[in-house]
Amino acid sequence: MWEKAAHHPVDGFVVPNGSEDDAAIARDEGCDTEIERQLHPLSLGVYRVVIQHAKSRPNVSQTATMLGCSSRHLQRMFEAALLPPPQRLVTIARWIPIARQLASEIDAPRTLAAQLRFSSPQAFYRAARRELGFGISELREAGAAERLLRDVVTAYQPLFTNEEDLAKLG
Repeated sequence: MWEKAAHHPVDGFVVPNGSEDDAAIARDEGCDTEIERQLHPLSLGVYRVVIQHAKSRPNVSQTATMLGCSSRHLQRMFEAALLPPPQRLVTIARWIPIARQLASEIDAPRTLAAQLRFSSPQAFYRAARRELGFGISELREAGAAERLLRDVVTAYQPLFTNEEDLAKLG
């Protein structure tokens, strides 16, 4: 499935490119320069992969496999970069395209639940409540995807933005 790979700015980290359709979806779903400027490079690589494959609802283990590493190695890289664990990033990122679809009313929640292979619409509703802390009605509101993006950026931005900040620690 993965024919091409791009090297991530973090040593040894490979980000699969996927198909051109996946790349177009990622651009449409929030992988833009604003996010790129604010997210830590490691977080950005994970974010892109999750957004590209949001319809399959990847977990951390599946995301790590797509990136060519184990989930434990991915967690260690996040720890080394002084970032929170990748679980929350993966969870929030996979809901961003869903929030955008619900807000634009392209699909009804029932249709979207079936597309995402939930056993029932109720399972879809429960998953949103469990994973995000709010329900589908809040997810359908305008601005819900942007609120999720803000949560991602707040938690997964670089701790230090320049060398001067790093020098102050040492």
